[in-house]
Amino acid sequence: MDYSLDFFTYWKYHILVLYYWLGEYPPVVRFCAIFIIVNLLLAIIFLLRDYVVAEKVAVDNFRVKRYRQRFYEGMKEIALSPNLYTQADVVAYLRLSPRIRVRPKKWKCYVPLFRELYVEVKDSGVNKENWSNMLYAFKMPTYFEMQVRSRRMKERLDALKDVADISCDLKEATAARYLYAKDDALRLTSRLHTARFGMSYPFRVFAEDCGKEYTDEVCIKLHWVLKVRHDLGLSIPNFVRWCSLPDSSISFRLFAVNEIRLFGFKSDCPELLNILKTCKNEKLSCALIQALGELQYEPAEQEFFKRYLYAGLTERQYLSEALGAINSGNPEVVRFLEEDYRKATSAVGKIGLLRVLYDYGEAGRESFNRLKAEAPEYDRIYFEHIECKLIDSRKYA
Repeated sequence: MDYSLDFFTYWKYHILVLYYWLGEYPPVVRFCAIFIIVNLLLAIIFLLRDYVVAEKVAVDNFRVKRYRQRFYEGMKEIALSPNLYTQADVVAYLRLSPRIRVRPKKWKCYVPLFRELYVEVKDSGVNKENWSNMLYAFKMPTYFEMQVRSRRMKERLDALKDVADISCDLKEATAARYLYAKDDALRLTSRLHTARFGMSYPFRVFAEDCGKEYTDEVCIKLHWVLKVRHDLGLSIPNFVRWCSLPDSSISFRLFAVNEIRLFGFKSDCPELLNILKTCKNEKLSCALIQALGELQYEPAEQEFFKRYLYAGLTERQYLSEALGAINSGNPEVVRFLEEDYRKATSAVGKIGLLRVLYDYGEAGRESFNRLKAEAPEYDRIYFEHIECKLIDSRKYA
């Protein structure tokens, strides 16, 4: 009779042999032996896991390299071509299979290829229609939709970020399902995607989150999204209505004012000036002053003169720089800055005022030279600091 053991019974037999063999030894010896055996098994498991992961990464890198050698030059030619390539033309030119089935493990190796190509061609006059047709020819929207609907949180986040990195089309409803997700990162990424590509109501992120605190990271991401929309010719929100909204947070108001400044909305300057007249928060007032100065809104000069009398040191620096940025040629500004320099006591304040006067046309340069001639020996270093072409004192003020 053939006595053969199955897999489970085989390992059970060896475990029992080890158990009875260790039973002859003291408890300390048994504990040490079991500890060593368990650690050896764990080490073997982790080594096998690392080996499998390394093999998987090697396979993915090999695929990326192979796809790059096969498609990159042809894809670049299509992306930069002034002629229109339909999806069928892309399939024929790159010799793709029109009926190939999308497999996530294989298709994720196309993402680095598209990301590298988009970074190279986006500033070289990429043909947007050819780029979109090429993405559809490779069935990238289908792949991203599968990944966004995945059960794994990491795959959802990576897919939404990759869609933005390569400017791929994704159904608005696919990303909108996570607008109210519990995970903060997924919710923010979904709202950024909606704000960038959405058509029905893309700015819900501003309307619904105006009362929350906006970190610098979130502000940078939102500005990048709005800049992309602006470059594509899509609508961007009117931020001036959020600058004085009573329910909005100070950080959101700062973001709104800075967006008006960065996008150059000069038509909003009268409203910004009205907000400045009643503003009591120093950070917000400084942002408003900077915006009015860079947008060169001349009617704000009189309000700047009034605020200068009771403003703090930080706000005074913003006011003097804003007066210099407006550069209206008003002799009253030169006289005001010159008098303030004579009253200034801090080195930072003096350097800032001298910088404004030095760059304020002929009248400002004459005032600068007059102050230099009158300055005592220990103050001359400030003037030399401004006149030195190798030093930009605004980096240190």
